[in-house]
Amino acid sequence: MLDFLLGSFFVFLFLRGWARGFVRELMDLLGVVFGLAVAFRLSPAAGAVVSGVLGSSPTVSRIIGGLVLFAIVGGAAAIAAHYLQRVASLPGLALSNRLTGAGLALAWGAFLATLVLSVVSLFRLPAAVAGQIDESSVVATLTDPAGVPQTVFAQISGDRLLGMLLSLDELIDGRSAIVEGDERVEFDAAEPETLSPDTPAVLALFDSINEERADAGLNSLSWSDPLSTVADSHADEMYRSGYFAHRSPTTGTVFDRLTRSGIGVVNAGENLALAADSTEAHNGLVRSPSHMDNIVNPGFTSIGIAAVDGPLGLMVVQVFS
Repeated sequence: MLDFLLGSFFVFLFLRGWARGFVRELMDLLGVVFGLAVAFRLSPAAGAVVSGVLGSSPTVSRIIGGLVLFAIVGGAAAIAAHYLQRVASLPGLALSNRLTGAGLALAWGAFLATLVLSVVSLFRLPAAVAGQIDESSVVATLTDPAGVPQTVFAQISGDRLLGMLLSLDELIDGRSAIVEGDERVEFDAAEPETLSPDTPAVLALFDSINEERADAGLNSLSWSDPLSTVADSHADEMYRSGYFAHRSPTTGTVFDRLTRSGIGVVNAGENLALAADSTEAHNGLVRSPSHMDNIVNPGFTSIGIAAVDGPLGLMVVQVFS
């Protein structure tokens, strides 16, 4: 049913483009492309405003802020296209205008559908609606994180947030992955060139942990470079090997990794998170009782943190001692 509706939408756009001609449809396409490029590059700033007004999470606020900016830019382009209608009706250009107009209408419609369906797919919907989305081959094509539509969308918008959220949702049905005990999540191994350390995220996570400890009446944790090195190695190995777990098939447990690094500890702990950003990662850890126990453990005095940015978002490893 949903595929039929989406097909009807594209047929309507084709006929509309045929009727309106090249110039107006070109303006619409440019409006969509420019809107994406501007809106999602400015979405962090817009998201901060939205978060302050609505009190929503940073990730949701970024999406809302981007959509609002996109609507503003797209609306301005639509107004401009309205005043260029006469140019599209020049004598002798009717047929070419109609054909190219129809093609451009399909192009901007595909961009718009990709944006809307990507956002809708991330939210919890009624079972009947969610079922229609899951069964739609058109939705699957437009929201496939590795597909052409999402790749082009990310290149134009300059923001990987939606793509990362779609990948996480496909992997673990949520915006953050937290593993307990011997739990293990597997995914496609990442190429080394797609990975990079995220120092601002590390600093944000470090501050957030010490804020949690201060709220609990505990002393702040001190930063440990040796613990950070252990965390970095495990985060990098997980991304390159395509798994997410406390126990590594090559380095064992966190105690094994610490011992191998020459760090003798009696008491240690490890937190793992895979999320779109540092805020989602921290919120996921706080919601997990066992991970929150590490954060507010009075026996811990030091911490090392790794945050590796990759295809699925931020791979976070926190090592406590």
